[in-house]
Amino acid sequence: MANVRRSLSKVTGYKMVEARTEQFVSDLKQIHQNIYDFEFDCHQVSQMIESKCENCEINVQICTYLVEYKKEIDLLAPFSYFVNCALKIFSLAHAAAFAPMASTNVYDYYRKRGVKARASLMYLPKMIKKFHYDSKNFTNIIMNDPAYASPSTRLTIYKEKYTNCLQIGEEYQPGAKNALNVFFKHRLLMRNQLIVRIFAEKVIDYMISANEVISVSSTELNTSEESVNEEEEEEEEEESEEEGEGEAGSG
Repeated sequence: MANVRRSLSKVTGYKMVEARTEQFVSDLKQIHQNIYDFEFDCHQVSQMIESKCENCEINVQICTYLVEYKKEIDLLAPFSYFVNCALKIFSLAHAAAFAPMASTNVYDYYRKRGVKARASLMYLPKMIKKFHYDSKNFTNIIMNDPAYASPSTRLTIYKEKYTNCLQIGEEYQPGAKNALNVFFKHRLLMRNQLIVRIFAEKVIDYMISANEVISVSSTELNTSEESVNEEEEEEEEEESEEEGEGEAGSG
């Protein structure tokens, strides 16, 4: 991450704006993945605890994991149904947590993903805040970039391409809960847009494939017509030759 930051400092003008925005997008994607994994784990663990996992050793490990991440669960529960499931069974988890463990394999697996989620939740407000203040200068930077003959066109393209990112920056409010509110709101929007884009790409692929099939079929049809015509011409030639031989014989 530090190397990326240093490399960005060497870029200027529109390229710098685009590079910083792309870094923001990349960070958002990573945070989304880490929080998504945490949501999945909370839901899975809560189901195991609620169903009274028969393996006491595993039960202790998952309960210990859940209790250790109580702060993150409290923070995410208002925004995530899956994390809220863990909050509902927290009293059960608390009762079984921190008993002596013969092994920590299951605990270590969940904890490794939990550490990433915790780091993401700490970084998210800082990241949005930085982009909020950085993006205030982006318009001036792009409009004053001498590398482009039409900076206004370049600015329009940039704003259309990064609409969601700019909205996240504009809606910034201090505090972890406000950052999560903006994040979850736009995560849903971005996911829906991604679904629409994937659907559109599939439709385009289908149309291209269909056109290729039609093109191939047309080629095969033309080829078959040509072969039929050639066969008919050969038959006509043979018939004319036979007629010529017959006339010669009668003569």
